[in-house]
Amino acid sequence: MIETQYKIADTLLTFLLDKNGRANIDEYSAYMEKAGYSIPDIIFLRDALISSGFIEYRGSDNYFIALTLRGGKAARYGIEDFLDKEEQEKREKHISGTNVHVVGDNYGNYSQTGTTKEAGKQEGLFMKVAVGVLTAVLAAFIAKYLNL
Repeated sequence: MIETQYKIADTLLTFLLDKNGRANIDEYSAYMEKAGYSIPDIIFLRDALISSGFIEYRGSDNYFIALTLRGGKAARYGIEDFLDKEEQEKREKHISGTNVHVVGDNYGNYSQTGTTKEAGKQEGLFMKVAVGVLTAVLAAFIAKYLNL
């Protein structure tokens, strides 16, 4: 999107937010024209916002539009900031390793799981076994060298 398109999108999204999330074609068209935007620009951005999941048609005749959950968030933050934040979260999620997690043991064996939650379960089990083994070794050591 170019800067003008961001402005038009923000105007429409904040208008819908102010109207409890929904409006009919006459209401938003009149408001947008009064704000200085042309009908072709309004229609183009409305369709782009629909295809991007920010707004949706309501009713069978496409007379009403409404904000989606995503559109409500974008209306509060501003669409450009919202898209930047969304992109940053995607990059952070990919980098943080939530998609793939590698778990190893003392014998050089490694396994790969699909999610961090699954890996956490494996790590938890590994730690329980390790603590158990260390406890048994320590008990044997104490018994042998302290003559218990």
